[in-house]
Amino acid sequence: MSLWTWRTSNGTIGGLGLRLGVYLIFLIAATLLQAVVLPILFPYVRPDLVLLLVVMWGLLGGPVQGGIVGALGGLVVDLFSGRFIGMGILTKGLVGVLVGWLEPRFFKDNLIVPVTFSVCATLGEQLLYWLLLSAFGWGPPFDYVLFRIIVPTVLFDAVIAYPAFLLVREIENFLREFQRNP
Repeated sequence: MSLWTWRTSNGTIGGLGLRLGVYLIFLIAATLLQAVVLPILFPYVRPDLVLLLVVMWGLLGGPVQGGIVGALGGLVVDLFSGRFIGMGILTKGLVGVLVGWLEPRFFKDNLIVPVTFSVCATLGEQLLYWLLLSAFGWGPPFDYVLFRIIVPTVLFDAVIAYPAFLLVREIENFLREFQRNP
């Protein structure tokens, strides 16, 4: 039985809807948290909690799961922001696929791995997003982006990367157990 299905007393039911629902709930919660609550608590830092979830799900589930969660997370952020629909889907989806592709090469339970992946992914995604904005004539000056957005975001994401990894791992364990014993 794959990760995308679960058994019930009536037979096998596709579990993709369950997984997408769980991903969507956590991605929307992360988007609201980073857009509403965290700016009050940390006014000069713009964390990317959605990207952290994308990285952790890619790290735990591989390129397909990372890409799905990344594209879904990018869509959620794009729809909530109301600007540049599609750029978040592209950047976060690409990060999810790349992290998932690298996943089998690392021992994930090591503290350094989720933190390093989140730092590299946040840096790469933010730079790619800025490059896309600049290509369309909307990008602010690079020094402003680097010191006011990218560096604080990378540092904040690095601090909360391991707790995010533990949260996503527990969610994945719950989903696997639910699929085995519905």
